[in-house]
Amino acid sequence: ARARIASYGSFVEQLDIILFSAESFEETIAPHVKVIATHSSSPLWYVWDALKLVWKKRRETYDVVTAQDVTETGLVGYLAARFFQVRFAAQDVGYLFHGEYYARESWLNRLRARFGHWLVRRADSVRVMSVRSEETLRKLSIPATKIVRFPFKLDAQFAAHKGSLSEEEQALLNHRPYFLIPGRFVHIKRIDLALEAFSGMIHHPDLLLVLIGQGPLEPMLRERIAHLNLRDRVIIRPWTSALAAWYRGASATIITSDREGYCMTALESLASGTPVIMTDVGSAPELIQDGVNGYIIPVGDVERLKERMEETLLHQEKLRAHTRTFTWKPPNVGMKDLFERAIHSTK
Repeated sequence: ARARIASYGSFVEQLDIILFSAESFEETIAPHVKVIATHSSSPLWYVWDALKLVWKKRRETYDVVTAQDVTETGLVGYLAARFFQVRFAAQDVGYLFHGEYYARESWLNRLRARFGHWLVRRADSVRVMSVRSEETLRKLSIPATKIVRFPFKLDAQFAAHKGSLSEEEQALLNHRPYFLIPGRFVHIKRIDLALEAFSGMIHHPDLLLVLIGQGPLEPMLRERIAHLNLRDRVIIRPWTSALAAWYRGASATIITSDREGYCMTALESLASGTPVIMTDVGSAPELIQDGVNGYIIPVGDVERLKERMEETLLHQEKLRAHTRTFTWKPPNVGMKDLFERAIHSTK
């Protein structure tokens, strides 16, 4: 992320980034790119502390203000754009507008969703990652001329087909087949559903489930693994720079999220030659051909997930053959286009 953000310095005279954080730092991470943290004593003060930093920049001249979403950072970005009397470019995280999953999580998310719907209509340009998000925004009467669609670029390691697991990792697997779940251990990923589905695959005693990641729900996941008597069948590993090797060795990558803005995990897996079983969120329809290079399942459907995992093992060679022919054309637009679209937009 740092390298990607630093690259923005190649097309701006100056990019000042305000970061919601408890830490205190101000650092120039690349030519023309400076990051300033809010140094907040609590997340409750993020917005206020960010606005104070905006005030400190009052003598600066800007052309456009952008924000990473249309909730709290969007509020700061919108107010900053009004303060400097410049254009506002919003970053749409996608899942905010896809169904009611996000809003149902809490009363605060309901407020965020309502505010996000209000704010996105007032942006001068909007960046989306998936076709699904673009179509959703157009249904909200956002003009196509304001929408710029591009996901993050795919890391080269996933297309290079190089690298291998360490001896320790190979020993953990012991030549046993496995399904892979890379991701943050947070509620939105619904890894608990994958564990429940996997526990029902009693006819495959040698099959493993590998979780790669970290997050606040790790203790709960370990308790759930113990409750389902899966200690000998589930491996938890921390984040690794050799993720491509884990993808290539898996029977399939499992994605059980309630919502996603895009889901680079699916793209990484397919580029590594491995099928994907994914809930119908984010980029699923534009990356996965159901029954060809993976399967798309309804959100929260444990029984369908188990069925598709069984089918993946049964049709492994066919799915892999199709996945090996998967190609992905990187977008030819990016953050520069988002800024320019905002600057040249008409109200």
